[in-house]
Amino acid sequence: MIPAAAVLDIAIGLALVYLTLAIIASHVGEWVSAVIKLRATTLRKGIEGLLKDVEQTDLCKRLYMHPLIDKLSPPGKNTPSYISGTAFATALTDVVSTGAKSVHEVRRAVDAMPDGSEVKQVLTALMNRGAGTLTQLHDELSHWFDDSMDRVSGWYKRRMQLVLLGIAFVVALAANADTIHMARALYSDPVLRESMVKTAQAAIDNQAKDGKGNVNYDQVNAKIQQGLPLPLGWEKSPFPRCTDLSAGCGCVLDIVWWFVGIFVTAVAVSFGAPYWFEILGKLISLRASGKKPSSEAPGGRPPAGGHTTS
Repeated sequence: MIPAAAVLDIAIGLALVYLTLAIIASHVGEWVSAVIKLRATTLRKGIEGLLKDVEQTDLCKRLYMHPLIDKLSPPGKNTPSYISGTAFATALTDVVSTGAKSVHEVRRAVDAMPDGSEVKQVLTALMNRGAGTLTQLHDELSHWFDDSMDRVSGWYKRRMQLVLLGIAFVVALAANADTIHMARALYSDPVLRESMVKTAQAAIDNQAKDGKGNVNYDQVNAKIQQGLPLPLGWEKSPFPRCTDLSAGCGCVLDIVWWFVGIFVTAVAVSFGAPYWFEILGKLISLRASGKKPSSEAPGGRPPAGGHTTS
């Protein structure tokens, strides 16, 4: 039976590797998200769904061309990745009722919009509900937009989670980070376990934070790399029995278990660096609380107040 202390050290070692790979995956994920414009694309689709321009009046296109929205885009592009509720409300009323200075002017412009327009229904409902000034109308529109964007944010997180899972799988594959193999290596090598624990302890104790109090994971990763001895990479074949042509089922089992180990690593890494940093901190704290105090004081003498046998 595996001692509880060894199980905890194995968990710390695995969590440390997951944290390292998650930091790498998060950087790759940010790059991929920027390249495919995932955040900006999701935001645009969310606004298109919000406006529901069934009359094909290019309302969303005109909204994005408004100076308040356009200035949020990178130079030469019309794809902002974030729009505040205030900017949206002001831009929408300007697009719907050009140059309107009061709610009455906005109402006249809204009344002229085609029946069945989602924006017409929303603006009419807000004005009828008591938005008597342009400022009040902008506030109501801003709240409506922010509430709707909470749902869009959920879409983005789900899509990004799938992207991160794919990236985590590639990272685990590139590093040959097989959870089953790593757990076996940690179990069979007490020196390796102790080294991993010390590295994890150093990463937790010497964590650096930015000006906002957030953990600087790049510096955490640099600290880990100074003492990360876990056997990763492709120096040795993960399919030892496949070198023997007569291995048969043994070779197939090697491949199956390797794939399972890679998949487990990918799923774990996709949880993200903050998750594994928190888990690692809890495991280190649990290990520290489980240490038994010495029964003797320095020099071999019993602690003060203790009793000796005659």
